[in-house]
Amino acid sequence: MRSVLSVLLAGIFLLQADPDAGARILPEPAPQEQPLAKSSLKQRVLEIPPESKIQIRLNNKERLSGRLGQVTEDGFVVKIAEKGKTGERTLAFSDVKSINVETTGSRGGKVAAWIIIGAIAGVVIFILALRYSISHQG
Repeated sequence: MRSVLSVLLAGIFLLQADPDAGARILPEPAPQEQPLAKSSLKQRVLEIPPESKIQIRLNNKERLSGRLGQVTEDGFVVKIAEKGKTGERTLAFSDVKSINVETTGSRGGKVAAWIIIGAIAGVVIFILALRYSISHQG
């Protein structure tokens, strides 16, 4: 029992000694968008599975969100659904500044999961410390 408590307390002290440890647990922020060359953009679009949710930023600062459609030699089709209407828009690779695939799950959900894990660990440590102090009172 003492060894378990010792290991748990040592872990807590190590986390306190390295203030950036918690930051490394959370997901990294998205990298800054950089303009892509036409060939690398085309390669990136070809790597995205069809019908994936994507976010596109055009050179004229316009932002689009939709699903990836057909990819051609000069561009690709985005299937857009807004206000109950669906449509398609063909974009040339030369007009696109950046393209990102929408990830499933939100950052808020991941943070909440880590908060819950931390709370459970805190309760376990509290219970172990309480049992230890009760068993060694005499």
